[in-house]
Amino acid sequence: MNEQNVTLLIYGDSIDFKDGVQYDNISEIDKTNFRGDEFLVINDRNSNVLLSDDDYVELKELIATGVTLMYFGDSKLDEFKDNGFYSSYNDCLGFYISAIDYTVIFGLWSIKDEEIYKTNKKLLGQTVVETVVYELKK
Repeated sequence: MNEQNVTLLIYGDSIDFKDGVQYDNISEIDKTNFRGDEFLVINDRNSNVLLSDDDYVELKELIATGVTLMYFGDSKLDEFKDNGFYSSYNDCLGFYISAIDYTVIFGLWSIKDEEIYKTNKKLLGQTVVETVVYELKK
């Protein structure tokens, strides 16, 4: 992933990655700070991320320009749905929208994953890395 010069941006709570994974934490979603090839991870597992109506508009624009969005949490699923990101979801606590084909993939983070995470704090970081690698191979 680092060899591909991937730009990984984390918004919300920090994520515990294995050593060597390069990422930046951001404090706001501002489309003027994106080039269009980044991976944006919103970590809202603790339900404390604030997203305004303008943020949802900017997220759509970012995806349209090539940013891949990953969302982990459940407090904003209805808001994402109401803002036209997808039409339904199952028992997922996370999804991603590919910048390549604008597809919502469910099951990125499940209730079972959340249980495993309680004893393996690197699982979330591993899931993010695996998703980035999957997208790079498409």
